[in-house]
Amino acid sequence: MERSTIDALRAVPLFAELDDEALGHVVEIAAPVEHPHGAVLIERGTPGSGLFVIMDGTVGIELRHRTVEAGPGETVGELSLLTDHAARVARVLAVTDVGPYQLGESALPKWDDVLIGDKFYCFLAIRIATYGSDYEFKTQCGACRASFPWALKLDELPVKRLNAEDAEAFRSGVPLLAKVPSDGREVKFRLSLGKDERIAAKARTTENALVKMMSLRILELDGDADRNKIQAFLDDCNLDDLTKLLKGFDARDCGVETSLDVECPECFHRHVVTLPLGLAFWLPN
Repeated sequence: MERSTIDALRAVPLFAELDDEALGHVVEIAAPVEHPHGAVLIERGTPGSGLFVIMDGTVGIELRHRTVEAGPGETVGELSLLTDHAARVARVLAVTDVGPYQLGESALPKWDDVLIGDKFYCFLAIRIATYGSDYEFKTQCGACRASFPWALKLDELPVKRLNAEDAEAFRSGVPLLAKVPSDGREVKFRLSLGKDERIAAKARTTENALVKMMSLRILELDGDADRNKIQAFLDDCNLDDLTKLLKGFDARDCGVETSLDVECPECFHRHVVTLPLGLAFWLPN
C-alpha cells in the first residue's frame, strides 16, 4: 500500500496517536476491500473476525430498533476484537459504494502472534474510541474495608514501550537473557504472545498458570534447549524463583500499566489496586 494509505489511516481517530512505524504494522495486516451499494459487510449473529475502517462511502448499521450510518474515518465491527470469535451484534450494509480496509483473520499477523502488550493496547484503544476515556469502578479499602468509587481517564494510563534493543530482538527472533535468581543460571526467553495468554488461561490454578506461562516463554536453560529439562527445572523450581523470573521477564515487555494508587475517602489510607478488566469494563451497559 502507498504512503497515502498511512496518511488516510492517521485521520481515523482510532489510529490518530500512532507513529509511522506503528501505522506501518496496521497497514501490513490490513486488506483493502470494496463493496457495492447494498452489499452486506457484516451479518448479525455470524462469528466476528475483525473490524472495518471506512475509507470512502457510507454504511448503514442495522441495530435492533434503529439504523445509524457511519462514514469515512469511522470503524465498524471493532467489538469482535475484544473477545475470541464473538458473534456480530448488528447487520452492516453499504449505503453508497464503500472501500474499507478489513483487519481480520485473513491478514497477518494473527492475534496469537501479537505481543500481549500490543494486543491489550489495541483493545484498550478500541474501548476508548467506542465508549470514551472516563471510567469509574468500585473498590474496597485495604485498611478500614470501606467500599468507594474510583474514577480515572483510561487514556492517561501509563504506556510502557519496548526499548530499542528489545524491539529489534523481537523483530529478528533473537531471545532475551535473564538469570535464575537463586543460582545464576542463564535463561534465554522470548516476550509473551497472545497465544501464551490463551493457553495459560486454561490452567486450573494460578501456580499452574505461572508454570505454563514460563514454559512457553523459556527457550533455553544454561544453553540447553531440551524441553524436558526446562520443564523439569520449572517443576522443581521454588515459587520465589518463578515469581522473580516472571517479574524480570515482564519488566522487559511492553504494555499498559493497570496498577492504580488509590486513596480511601474514609480513612485516607493509600493502597494499590488493579484495574478490573471484566466484561463490564469492555462492554459497559
